[in-house]
Amino acid sequence: LICKVLIGAVVPVNAVGIAMSTVQVILAPIAIGMLVNKFFPSFVEKVTPFSPVLGVTSTCLLVGSSVAQCSAPILAAGLTLQLAMCLLHVAG
Repeated sequence: LICKVLIGAVVPVNAVGIAMSTVQVILAPIAIGMLVNKFFPSFVEKVTPFSPVLGVTSTCLLVGSSVAQCSAPILAAGLTLQLAMCLLHVAG
């Protein structure tokens, strides 16, 4: 509905695909982490110091993969899009 109003077109969305991706990327790791924390607390204490590095690394790999898959349109959009993206991330 928002796309229809803003750009005048209906954009088809795969709701089941989005739901499955959400479960795989967000809910499953959280559930696994909670279970590991509950049943293996000594293991969790040992790996806790490495968690921030692992989290940042995995986030960079996920984002890098997404950007790499659509790199051609990003490059084709030209300097305007790339400059806007840089300014967005620099400005916060």
